[in-house]
Amino acid sequence: NNQLQNFSVNLSDNVALSNATLYIYNSSNAIVNQTANVSINGLNNANLSIMVNLSNDGVYAWFYRIYDNSSNLFTTENRTITLDTTNPILNFTNPTPGNGTYQSFNSVFVNVSITETNEANITFSISNSTSVVNSTIFPAGQRAINWTSLPNGIYYYNVTVVDSASNKNSTETRAVTIDLTNPNATLLSPENNTYRKTGSDINLTANISDNIGIKNVTLYVYNSTGSLINVTAITNFAGSVVNSVVGVVVNLVEGIYTWFYRIFDFAGNSYTTGNNTLIIDLTNPNATLQSPVNGVKLNNPAQNYTVNITDNFGIKNATLQIYNSSNALVNSTTSLILQNGTLNSLVGINVSLIDGTYNWSYLIYDLAGNNFTTNNNTVTIDMVPPNASGVVYSPNNEDSVDPNAVLIFNVTIADVHAGIDTAILQYYNGTGWNNATMSLSSGSVYNGTYQANFTTIGYDVNYTYNIWRNDSAGNINITTNVTFESHWDCSWNYTYLGLSGSSAIGFKEDKRIGNITLVNTGDAAYGISNCSITFTISDLGVGTEFSNAYLTNWVNSYVLGDVSILGLSYNTSVNVNASSNGTFNIYAGFPYVAAPLSETPDITITSNINDSVKGRNSETKTITMTISQPGAYLRTPVVDESPGNVYLKEQSLRFSAHT
Repeated sequence: NNQLQNFSVNLSDNVALSNATLYIYNSSNAIVNQTANVSINGLNNANLSIMVNLSNDGVYAWFYRIYDNSSNLFTTENRTITLDTTNPILNFTNPTPGNGTYQSFNSVFVNVSITETNEANITFSISNSTSVVNSTIFPAGQRAINWTSLPNGIYYYNVTVVDSASNKNSTETRAVTIDLTNPNATLLSPENNTYRKTGSDINLTANISDNIGIKNVTLYVYNSTGSLINVTAITNFAGSVVNSVVGVVVNLVEGIYTWFYRIFDFAGNSYTTGNNTLIIDLTNPNATLQSPVNGVKLNNPAQNYTVNITDNFGIKNATLQIYNSSNALVNSTTSLILQNGTLNSLVGINVSLIDGTYNWSYLIYDLAGNNFTTNNNTVTIDMVPPNASGVVYSPNNEDSVDPNAVLIFNVTIADVHAGIDTAILQYYNGTGWNNATMSLSSGSVYNGTYQANFTTIGYDVNYTYNIWRNDSAGNINITTNVTFESHWDCSWNYTYLGLSGSSAIGFKEDKRIGNITLVNTGDAAYGISNCSITFTISDLGVGTEFSNAYLTNWVNSYVLGDVSILGLSYNTSVNVNASSNGTFNIYAGFPYVAAPLSETPDITITSNINDSVKGRNSETKTITMTISQPGAYLRTPVVDESPGNVYLKEQSLRFSAHT
């Protein structure tokens, strides 16, 4: 591989050498050098060297022609020399991996092309970051090698060619990365089966990693019909990024979506995450209260408060809220819907309450956080039966409670919470029980007067009655039975006019002082004489009504009356029919007396039929008779009192005086 070559020869002759000439021919048989050398003249032996600078690479034939002093000639054999000053030319060819190549298989195949006419050998070498993995020398003609079973790592390889002239050349050293490991990724947020109540600015994130380097990652989002609605690639990974958290912000309409990431490393290994489901729910849930129905009144404190709930994607929970009449929260209970994705549910929560009126409602949340509050239902809990008091009926006196009489019953009924629903007058008329519905005549259903009436039957009978009532909560109560009689009666009473005071004052005169009116309050249907009563009137006995001291002052002869007894005379008998009245006149004869005198005789009224109500057949009336000369007189002495002071303040004062 050197253009300057030393062509040498050993010479000898038996007598003496003369000269030697070097001949060099190229491969075209053209002489390129002829050099004579006479420095050997006269020598028997000589080592001759001639330096020749060959200008061109090629194959040369050379020899020496030698003469001795006797002109004898000797020509050496031809020898060939190849001048090769050019290094081999070699290049990687397909399918040799390019420099910096990543590959996902464990072999490296190298192929080269070589330009060299005098190739001697070829060396294939591969090493990792720490040592030579393999170096193999092949004789001329080998052009490829396949290194196999290589583990993960970065490998450096090249090829060197040496020609017969010891010229050599090497390829560039290339790096290839063998990566047999797929990348990995974990979806971060939103978590699988996440529900959101907004579709704006949702960052879909994942944690990605690779043992050597991440090349790119792509987000895929599909809707519920399987349509791809978003695909976004991220490629800005600088250098050998082996771990990164990535995120893509998306905006979605209401619906159900699946999303995942697909990751590639530089070796072409890929990894696809599992699908995460994302639900965008922009719609509030809905609910309808079921029971107890609005406004109901119940006598059971334990109730199941139920609501029918619907949602387009999934119900999370329902919270029962109960407020009392003072608007204080008395119960808040949350019922969890355990099955995700429940779209319809009938929820009931059992609650026991004390007596009172309550408003109750449900607060509903869906899985996305949307909420809905139902309207309020009112429920009244009332375990106390209504109370009845002041039961009266009219007329209620025995004179008036007759057969065929209309009796009006009134009762006060109170119920604090639920209010009265129905009040019934139940009565037994001797043959069977009957009902008369009572109506509210005054007040309210919470405290009011109820009224009903019935007509007694047309003959004597005993009645039994009670008041049955219930409230709107279903509580029932009944009064104890009460019995009364309805019958025809024969009864009477009397009134009087005069018989005392100024009408009964006289002196030495006969005069009518008053009368007694007899009232027959009986019924014409009464069984004895149709209650036609004969009344007689008399005193209790001669002289018994007057003081003995003045008995002689009263005379027996008077002309104004039919009968005169010690100064009094009467109509002695009068007949009074049922529902009628009659009158006795009372007369008096007043004597002469020296001093004022008062007497109080008794007058007896007698009936021929016993009063069926009061059970009597006579009544006595005491009257006051005063005998006094005409003019002022004193009936009651004046009591002298010592003068005193009266303080002017709020008070009641009573004064009396007589003349």
